[in-house]
Amino acid sequence: MNYCLACVYRWPDSVFLSRLFTLFLVLTSLCFTQFSSAEEPYPNQPIQLIVPFGPGGGSDTFGRIIKAAIDEQDLLSQPLVIINVGGAGGSIGSRRVKDETPDGYTVLLLHDAIITAKLNKTVDYGPEAFVPVAGTGKTGMVIAVHEDAPYNTLNELFDAAAETPDTITFAANLGAPSHYVGLLLEQRHGSAKFRYAQSGGGTDRFASIKGKHVVTTAFSLEEYLRFQPDGIKALAYLGDQRHHEVQDIPTAKEQGVNVSFSNMQYWWMPKGTPPEHAEYLANVLEKAMLSELVQTKLKSIKIDPVFLTGSDLQTHLVETELSMVNVNSETESPLPNIPMTLAVLTALMGVTFVVQRVRATIVTPVEVEPSAANRWILVLVSAVLVITFSVSIIIFEQSLGIMTGLFLLAMGFLLSSEARKTKPKFTTGLIVVNSVVIGILFHVIFTMLFQIAH
Repeated sequence: MNYCLACVYRWPDSVFLSRLFTLFLVLTSLCFTQFSSAEEPYPNQPIQLIVPFGPGGGSDTFGRIIKAAIDEQDLLSQPLVIINVGGAGGSIGSRRVKDETPDGYTVLLLHDAIITAKLNKTVDYGPEAFVPVAGTGKTGMVIAVHEDAPYNTLNELFDAAAETPDTITFAANLGAPSHYVGLLLEQRHGSAKFRYAQSGGGTDRFASIKGKHVVTTAFSLEEYLRFQPDGIKALAYLGDQRHHEVQDIPTAKEQGVNVSFSNMQYWWMPKGTPPEHAEYLANVLEKAMLSELVQTKLKSIKIDPVFLTGSDLQTHLVETELSMVNVNSETESPLPNIPMTLAVLTALMGVTFVVQRVRATIVTPVEVEPSAANRWILVLVSAVLVITFSVSIIIFEQSLGIMTGLFLLAMGFLLSSEARKTKPKFTTGLIVVNSVVIGILFHVIFTMLFQIAH
């Protein structure tokens, strides 16, 4: 018996197996904890609301108004935490939510840019990649120019854009609703052609108009009323009828251009989220929308307090996308495919490593030692791990952090097992420390800098 125990103790892989067993226990414990929390009533932890624009913008303001009503009336048993994830016209934030775990604890607040970004090919997904929870609040759009511009009607602007195409500059956030307003106007008029100048939100577009860097742009009704005293004038309101706040502004339809466009704020959850979680949040949002606080605030910023959910919301989304699908957008600005880039670079590093080992063997022949075969097995296993990791982060993009952690863990075990045969224990410890440091750096760089969901 003692001899057998000694054999097991001396077995080179015994430490490796003990580590695997420890890892198994840890993972089992984590899975059990996750399962236990899943049994608790929803919500049992804070809900993250991703606003894919910077603080202080229209979407951020709207989200904070709803949050204030929810907090005031204690409509949620857990905090609603607003996180601003700006960039790429809302696409960085929307991708982050799309790739999150569909457990009901990550929500996206994004208006019609979720449709226009897909049609503009800024991203390769749209409403179909999410669970639509509710549509809350609708704001009309106004076409405006500098107060000194020689245009007083929409048709005068169109005549100039038709007579000298690509000379009338239109400030827009390319791929966003402000861009599609111009494209819709062009399409319905037939011969007008604007030259689009990349701009940001309403404040940036107003600065472009004020400085006479561009000729025209589209504002929300609230933005127009806020900027109008500082030197802009409206040519058309893009509603089915004149808005009671700006009765003096004729609609585009009154001027012979059949365009009606409004922007609605939608709440989204990742695809696969349990329907009961989405329904729960929809009920909370409906109660918040009916509150006096929200009704008063939305009136002050000229947003109509509409509320859509269920089949009404689905119908609205389909009709909105159909109204835009035939609009020709010549500007494409796809986001880089970071996971694919990582996969290719990782695979190239693996191939380079193997080639270097082969060249070293050919150029500097050495006597084959008993451990040589083991080293080649190490190379082959490492290559398999690299390929598996590369494929995994493409297929399971939302699990980039998990895949990276498992890859580093496996490589650490492999290298430390090999190092124990030829190197002092210090080397093994160094490998483990390096693996931990690299894992932390991966997490910081790709989740905080590049805003990849984890």
